[in-house]
Amino acid sequence: MDELERVAVECFGLDVATRLPVTESFSSQVLSFLASDGSRHVVKRHWARVKAEREAWALTELASHPDVPALRATAEHDGHLYLLIEGLDGVAWEHVEDATPELLRELGRATAEMHRTTADSFDGFATWHELLRGNADRYL
Repeated sequence: MDELERVAVECFGLDVATRLPVTESFSSQVLSFLASDGSRHVVKRHWARVKAEREAWALTELASHPDVPALRATAEHDGHLYLLIEGLDGVAWEHVEDATPELLRELGRATAEMHRTTADSFDGFATWHELLRGNADRYL
């Protein structure tokens, strides 16, 4: 049993019946799973606590939006903040049957705009894009 599964069981009282695939996450560990009752959940641990706090805040602020998953709970464990997030069904953009190149371009533009949105801090960088570039430079 890995760390995130242990947190699901010990902190959130959920059993992990089926692990679901997760694309690579740059700034967190993510476990997506089905519990034995068929409910879908995501347990997430960001590498930086401030990111977990920011995501918890954003999910709470956007809770009334139908396409935003619900923040079910948070838990402190071994000095880390874990988020329990509602698992939503979805399809990767490239697999949407009627997605036109124009729609995908618009989604890309909207995502780029989100990355240019400022916050109090993105770990010391002014924008998400600068954070990504800074991390890439650091890893190089």
